[in-house]
Amino acid sequence: MTYEATAEAQIERLHDEVEKLEELLRHADMMVAWEATHARDGFQEEIEKALGIGRQEKPAVKPRSKIKNPITGTWTKRDYKSPKFMDRKADPKPFAGVRKTRMETAK
Repeated sequence: MTYEATAEAQIERLHDEVEKLEELLRHADMMVAWEATHARDGFQEEIEKALGIGRQEKPAVKPRSKIKNPITGTWTKRDYKSPKFMDRKADPKPFAGVRKTRMETAK
């Protein structure tokens, strides 16, 4: 084997190693960017929680109201402007985000 052939083989191996290192560097950059994005999201949630902003209770839906059936103990959602019933819950928990009818709040 000549000196030139040995040098060319070494250069070829070095090129392969450089390509592998560049690929590892690309993966490392992607991981750093991913971690920075997710860490920032978590930090933003902590700031919003500390300041009392972010996930807040939404106001009641205006054109609807709920009333409790005294016989069955279930809640029924109805249209506020007309006496049409819209939905009935199977469990005894009230609807979330729907205001009570005035008759129910007077009790």
